[in-house]
Amino acid sequence: MQVQYKKALWLQPDIVEAHVQLGNILLRRWDFPHALAEYDSALRIAPQNADAQLQLAWILACAPNDSLRNGRRALSLAQRVSQSPTIAESVRQQVLAAAYAESRQFEKAVEVARSALESASSRGDSAQADELRRQLLLYQSGSVYHEP
Repeated sequence: MQVQYKKALWLQPDIVEAHVQLGNILLRRWDFPHALAEYDSALRIAPQNADAQLQLAWILACAPNDSLRNGRRALSLAQRVSQSPTIAESVRQQVLAAAYAESRQFEKAVEVARSALESASSRGDSAQADELRRQLLLYQSGSVYHEP
């Protein structure tokens, strides 16, 4: 699939969805630098693309590599996408909480993570709820969440 998206982008570099999907593939492979570049490319073409904003905010807040993180930009993107109806509320809030934490705004991170936990629990998403519980403990202790 990655090859198909690269071919499509070689022929037409302004296909937003191809950049987003290629970014998603790269992110699943833990290739944070290249995923970040794809989401950035998508946002240069379509600045309001909620999927690209969300994924880029996550990388900027939670990447394992210090050189990729940027709390201020992560927070800006997460706030812009926080009202998007196309993305589950608990997911938007989880990213926003991580961005607040990366920006060292731990009280807000805790507040938003609690709301995300309630939302995930009410949807019956136990995997996300468990992940949010772990992240909430970090934020309550004044720590950030970074991907391992």
